[in-house]
Amino acid sequence: MRTPLGSARGELVIKRSRFLSFADPFGDPAGVKRYVESLRRAHPGCSHVVYAFVVGEEAERFGLSDYREPHGTAGRPVLAVLRGARITNVIVRVVRYFGGTKLGAGGLARAYSESAKLVVDSIATEELVTRVFFRLVVGYHRYDGILAAAAGHGGIVTKTLFESSITVEGLIPQESAVAFARAVSELTRGETSVDYTEK
Repeated sequence: MRTPLGSARGELVIKRSRFLSFADPFGDPAGVKRYVESLRRAHPGCSHVVYAFVVGEEAERFGLSDYREPHGTAGRPVLAVLRGARITNVIVRVVRYFGGTKLGAGGLARAYSESAKLVVDSIATEELVTRVFFRLVVGYHRYDGILAAAAGHGGIVTKTLFESSITVEGLIPQESAVAFARAVSELTRGETSVDYTEK
């Protein structure tokens, strides 16, 4: 599976209907309505805003909407493009401005599929990296070294708590977890260990 590095935009005109497509990184299925509504507000004259998304290491979570298009002619073709591209943690939204000519069910499905393919083919992606949660507690004099070690192993620090010592939490690529733990132990001369238990 691959995951997007950024966003992509595209435009098609089919029988005077304009299809504006948007592909973006996405990870919050619960917030999809807000995400789509923002696009509707940005295009108040459009007739439809269709979407499909996939989320998860195996794209196991997904959602779609035809938004007033005939059932199965819009969201489903967009979702099929995402699945065919083996891309996850992404949402594709397609704005349609009706041009006055009906496309028919088959024409609509092709138009939405082509719109999705346009942006999915142009979006930059990378191989999906499985990350594990880590937590460690370190003295202030070791903090900068820990940050450097985390970054050097592809880690992301998500939370830091400054008290008498510093608690650092984050995510590290699963394949780098052992090497990162070894680096932390060497850096702190065995005084600090990395906890990989669940949050």
